[in-house]
Amino acid sequence: MSEELTINNQTLWATMDDLLAYMESLTLYECEREQTPPEERGEIERQIAEIKAKIEELNQRVADKTDACAAVLRRLGNEQEFLHKERDRLKAKEQACERAERQLREYIMAVMRKRDVTRLKTQTNTLFLRTTEAVEVTDANALDPHYQMAELKLPYSLWLAIMEAVQTYAPRPVASDAALVRVKAEPSLSTIRKAIKSGVDVEGADLMLNEHLVCR
Repeated sequence: MSEELTINNQTLWATMDDLLAYMESLTLYECEREQTPPEERGEIERQIAEIKAKIEELNQRVADKTDACAAVLRRLGNEQEFLHKERDRLKAKEQACERAERQLREYIMAVMRKRDVTRLKTQTNTLFLRTTEAVEVTDANALDPHYQMAELKLPYSLWLAIMEAVQTYAPRPVASDAALVRVKAEPSLSTIRKAIKSGVDVEGADLMLNEHLVCR
């Protein structure tokens, strides 16, 4: 019983190996049968019959395992589809919560500004207005490169070549591979803020004062 259980619990890989082995044995026995006189083929015919029966059994086992694997793949695919939909649903719910929170904060801030109140306090909660600084980029294309950060995406081999070029003063392969470099530039808000606060007029950016509602 335990031996039969072990056989039935074989993996698809092991079952396929067994099937291929039996098919090779069948080919050998059939070749041997062709070289054996008809009156002496009894034992060979018996072996061939047993092998064919085993091959049929293994074919059925492979089919069962194939169906089982297909069922698992189908279930996993359905689960992924469900999770994708659930992710989209949760994302939409998250965005709805963000909008509701933003609208409520804006409403409270509008009421406090209109009533010229900077703090609302109870025994358990305190709402107050706080002013913070935030850089507002009005035209990223007008920014000087000094106020932007660059993000590079390039082949690793090219990166190694660039590193080598630093040490060996730019070999020729670097120049030919340079066209593969893709650059994404974005404003460096910290650099812009520092420059504006020090009195520098940064074309394409300005420093805005924003109020935030803090809940404690």
